[in-house]
Amino acid sequence: MFRMKIRHTAAVATSVVALGLAVMGAAPAQAATPSEVVGQGSQKCLDVRREDGGGNGSRVQTWACFGSPNQRWYVQYVGTYSGTNWFEFVSADVTSQCLAVRDSGFANGTQVDIEPCGGSNRMFRLESIPGSPYLHLHPFYTSKCIDVSGNSTANGAKVQLWDCNGTSAQSFRFA
Repeated sequence: MFRMKIRHTAAVATSVVALGLAVMGAAPAQAATPSEVVGQGSQKCLDVRREDGGGNGSRVQTWACFGSPNQRWYVQYVGTYSGTNWFEFVSADVTSQCLAVRDSGFANGTQVDIEPCGGSNRMFRLESIPGSPYLHLHPFYTSKCIDVSGNSTANGAKVQLWDCNGTSAQSFRFA
């Protein structure tokens, strides 16, 4: 398993905070405020599916935003690798659980879940979209994007890995 030394710099914090994100470095979780991650196409939040028990392996879906902890995420700076800053999205609802691509999958349609923090399938690069408050989320080990299946606007829509295609299904902002 790939693990980087945590390094939190003022430059990283400044650039990410400018995007409206609360960033955790070596500071404890309570030092930052968690954010909702809202899809551009759906205008719904990334939501840890409570029907799955809310813990390890619970699916991530989209749902109308209502401020619940299962819809809020701490953005934790993990480190810099090959000149790129990497982050984990730590659930505000479940201690030490992060947004993760199931089984480090590479295939289009691979489910996004929550799993214990600390693996390459739990690290993401944030790519800004010029002239937009939205970002693309790229897992560490692949050039694919996090995507809302079919650009669905329904509650319960699947969040998955997919080839990057520039659609609003793959664009997210932090509220």
